[in-house]
Amino acid sequence: MKKQDQEKCDALAKEVILFLRKWGLWSGVSIYTNGNRYVYKKGAVYKGIQDVEFIKNIDPEGYLEGITGYDEEGSCIWKSFSNPEHIFDMTYEGPLQLLLGEFEYEVRKKDISAEAWAYIFERAESVQEEFENFLEEKYGCTDEEGLLEQKVSDLTDNTEYSLWDPLEFDTWEEYKELTGGDTGNPVPVYENYDTYEEYKKALEEAENLKPEDVKDLWEKMVQEARKEYISDCGWNDSELINIPELVSHLRAEMIELFEKYGLWYDFCFSWSLTCYRSLKN
Repeated sequence: MKKQDQEKCDALAKEVILFLRKWGLWSGVSIYTNGNRYVYKKGAVYKGIQDVEFIKNIDPEGYLEGITGYDEEGSCIWKSFSNPEHIFDMTYEGPLQLLLGEFEYEVRKKDISAEAWAYIFERAESVQEEFENFLEEKYGCTDEEGLLEQKVSDLTDNTEYSLWDPLEFDTWEEYKELTGGDTGNPVPVYENYDTYEEYKKALEEAENLKPEDVKDLWEKMVQEARKEYISDCGWNDSELINIPELVSHLRAEMIELFEKYGLWYDFCFSWSLTCYRSLKN
């Protein structure tokens, strides 16, 4: 290939690796181009990219051959369906094979990047529903309105205390008769505050709270919950997450990535693909 084409293929290899790493799909993948191999290797680093081993001067043909049948003596017949030019080839197993071959996006939660998680929380309904359940369990509410109701309720509906105010009602019995409520503990809620003035201020603020008043607080709570949700990856960080809504998006994004470099790919075996130049190039 021309030097310019070689540089493009090297650039494409880097972009493909970054794309796959972003979405947790890099494990079990090898890329072959320009006589070199980029392969997933835990702990290795290549040009600042984690989990990438770079191997020079390899013959890709040997990695791309697969069994296509058996001869009369029962020996395996090996064949490669890759483009003889070997412009850009890939072999893969694990999550990428599942995505390309089975139309499923299932990866380890731990392998998904922060950038990808931001997209997932925004677009994936299945994750949104699961995360709402997580918020409900963690905070007892799922949105700003729920937090607002909770804050007002914490002050006005606490059964351990009463809104009975001796400065407004002469007796506990008079308060119960006039309000029709608080049949339990007569301990006034203002005893939770250092001064009576602080109590009155808190009561007034609670009664006048609006959703926008708790917006910043709720956003911080959601971000904290997201971090906790993401970091909960199960035993030995092995928990998988399946997000069917993203399959079409990821497959389309991968096609666009190759088209950007004037290439299109075709599948060989269930575990490999090979690239050809677009006709317009």
